Amino acid sequence: MDVARFFADQPPALLWGLGGVLGALTLAVAVTAVLPRLKPGSDFTNLRQRIASWWVMIALLAAALLLGWFAVTALFAVISFIALREFLSLAHMRPEDRLIMLAAYLTIPVSYGLIVIDRYGLYLVFTPVYVFMFLPFAMACIGQTRNYLPSAATFHWGLMTCVYNLGFAAFLMRAPASEPLPAGPAGAVFLLLVATEANDVAQYVWGKLFGRRKIMPKVSPNKTWEGFLGGWAT
Repeated sequence: MDVARFFADQPPALLWGLGGVLGALTLAVAVTAVLPRLKPGSDFTNLRQRIASWWVMIALLAAALLLGWFAVTALFAVISFIALREFLSLAHMRPEDRLIMLAAYLTIPVSYGLIVIDRYGLYLVFTPVYVFMFLPFAMACIGQTRNYLPSAATFHWGLMTCVYNLGFAAFLMRAPASEPLPAGPAGAVFLLLVATEANDVAQYVWGKLFGRRKIMPKVSPNKTWEGFLGGWAT
């Protein structure tokens, strides 16, 4: 593949956006190198770990966005699998739920398969309608009636959160060519992701600098009103 031609075919706005993110990450690395000298004795391990994880995330997302819709779809399918696995592990599913868990995981290739074949209308109803009806029906058929309603609700909420909702980010890459997007469909996905991550980073920075009033100490002790409002304002 001709590398120069590959980048020449990309929307300039997307390249500028990715370049800006890489510049910001490089600046963050420089700041973490200076901070120990400005504040001797302070521990910046967590900040360095965050920046290292951002480098990995940006590298994966940038590669996927530049390679096109199929790469983005594959990446988000993997993300949905990891997210659903984490969700179900936190829900402490029972051994007898394993068969239904398998069915829940199988919704990932089906959902993202609908994105691959560009069936937006079917994607809209597959999880919230068909899966919503099928999983409780399957649980009843195999005799899983203990804690029936909590289990069914847990599966459905996990699929809606970790598969259905995340899939819409990948579906942005299938925007019709007739839509006048200055950076193409990849630019729409980039804007969504960078806005979300920038808000998270800004909340962290504002919270570290000025955070005093806790929002929910029992749920997330490090979240403060100063960080929350500062992040959104930024």
